Amino acid sequence: MKTDQDVVRALAAVRMKQHLRYVTELNNQTDRGAVLVGSAYLETKLEELLGSGLASNQTIFSALVRERTAPLRGFWAKIELSYLLGLVGKDVRDSLNTIRNLRNDFAHSYESMTFESREVRSKIKGLPCRGRAQCEGKTPRWVFMHCIRRLGLELGMRKLEARRPTAHQDELDEVKLEERLKILEAQL
Repeated sequence: MKTDQDVVRALAAVRMKQHLRYVTELNNQTDRGAVLVGSAYLETKLEELLGSGLASNQTIFSALVRERTAPLRGFWAKIELSYLLGLVGKDVRDSLNTIRNLRNDFAHSYESMTFESREVRSKIKGLPCRGRAQCEGKTPRWVFMHCIRRLGLELGMRKLEARRPTAHQDELDEVKLEERLKILEAQL
């Protein structure tokens, strides 16, 4: 007989395989594609996290978040709501907003943009992602991809844990979360 822990492990393994497929797709993108695909992935992960914390009624949740005219359909609204509910901390909120701004820059520019552009490099340098020490001396593309992977894993883990941390719990759990993220990253 399978225990709840066995089910959670099996679900985590499926999610990890999905994450690895996504990372492969992301790595094959141009800089513009990486920003668009990466931000879409994080927006989906954020929506899933919100759904796990709020969705006792999927019809109402869809009307608020998923439908075409939903008032909370935008990436910014999902970021801010997740923060207000204590589902993510300030660092995650700030990272997601920086990535959202980069997405808007890349999506609305008809000119060529790359991670080497001065404005893009500046925004990426300002990403407050955890694991920042690993980013020293790396290219802006590498730093962006690193932040996307870590944020995706963190949002996915928060959903799997099916809990609503307060901002204080988020800070207290940071060490434990860092340890789990290191284990997951080692598997990548």
